[in-house]
Amino acid sequence: MSLQLVSIIVPCYNQGAYLEECLQSILEQTYNNWECIIINDGSSDNTEEIALEWINKDIRFKYIYQKNNGVSAARNKAIENAKGTLILPLDGDDKIGKRYLELGVKTFEDNFDVNLVYCNAKYFGIKEGLCVLPPYDKKKILLGNMILNCALYKKEDWMAVDGYDIKMKNGYEDWEFWISLVLHNKNFKVIKLDYVGFYYRRNEISRDVNVSNNIKIAKKLVRYIERKHFKYYYVIILKKIIKKTVQFFK
Repeated sequence: MSLQLVSIIVPCYNQGAYLEECLQSILEQTYNNWECIIINDGSSDNTEEIALEWINKDIRFKYIYQKNNGVSAARNKAIENAKGTLILPLDGDDKIGKRYLELGVKTFEDNFDVNLVYCNAKYFGIKEGLCVLPPYDKKKILLGNMILNCALYKKEDWMAVDGYDIKMKNGYEDWEFWISLVLHNKNFKVIKLDYVGFYYRRNEISRDVNVSNNIKIAKKLVRYIERKHFKYYYVIILKKIIKKTVQFFK
């Protein structure tokens, strides 16, 4: 097995109640060459206390504090300090399966041209069951997200697109980041593992739930993404216009 270092990025904002579960799932990995950077995004709960306990427990855990600036800024700051060639973002209230790093790194080793590896996922918390996303399709990623936020990718690719968009504080920052990665590199290759490696906690109150329940926020975020990547969305719009015109004259 390669000794390639994986940097696990754990942003945490007032998720101290769940942080230990998250970090325990990292500690139990069958692949040992990792570092975990816990970044406290200005929490007002006991996040710092728990993080400090864990960095004393294992030297692979590291801790950074920043004033509250959103998950994108938190991830970017942690990745800037990351030493790994591979990055795995993991929110402070979620968990990963024991073999996720092992299988993910092996996939990178076996496929020299792969850029991103993700897996199957399950919900836990107030909702349980499989988390089903559409199969990855490079041509359709502009129409909706199909990659988990907890995916392994190369740090060099993160650098190539200037990281996560810090303006996206209300959600969809993962989807926009994947769009940037895929569109930046025409040869961007994605592989999905046939393995449940991500456990996605569902709470009654969360940023994701807020977006899902608020159409105005969701539409505003989508419009922002469309404007940012307009030249690609323009092609989709143009194709629709041409299709309708052809149908009209038939």
